[in-house]
Amino acid sequence: MINEESVMAVVICNNKILTIHEIVYGVLKVSLPKGHLEKGETYMECAIRETFEETNIILNRSQFIKMLNQYHYEFINHDGEEVRKTITPLLFFIDKEGNPMPKEARMVKVEYLEIDAFLEICSYENVKEVIKEVKNI
Repeated sequence: MINEESVMAVVICNNKILTIHEIVYGVLKVSLPKGHLEKGETYMECAIRETFEETNIILNRSQFIKMLNQYHYEFINHDGEEVRKTITPLLFFIDKEGNPMPKEARMVKVEYLEIDAFLEICSYENVKEVIKEVKNI
């Protein structure tokens, strides 16, 4: 089995969450910015880089609040190999929305949503569980 690590940025601004709408294997999915941890990169560096690459939002270390509970899932990749992916969510609170916009071809829309509205349309149960944890902070 192949082990992969990704980092997810949970970005909260004025009680709204930075949300991505992207096409994954031809299906529209609603989630949060995330991506693969690159060699030599810290979780913080990955969250900041991925958020900017996907959403145009610039984060910095002073906006970091805490690491949230990791989660795992398994799938079969395009080569038929089993993959176990670990996602590490990092929580950031920012005070200015910036200029959210899709920066990658698979991104359809980037926006801030009320947290409850996000929970209603989020495509992944494990992401919803992370956000429920955030609501209790």
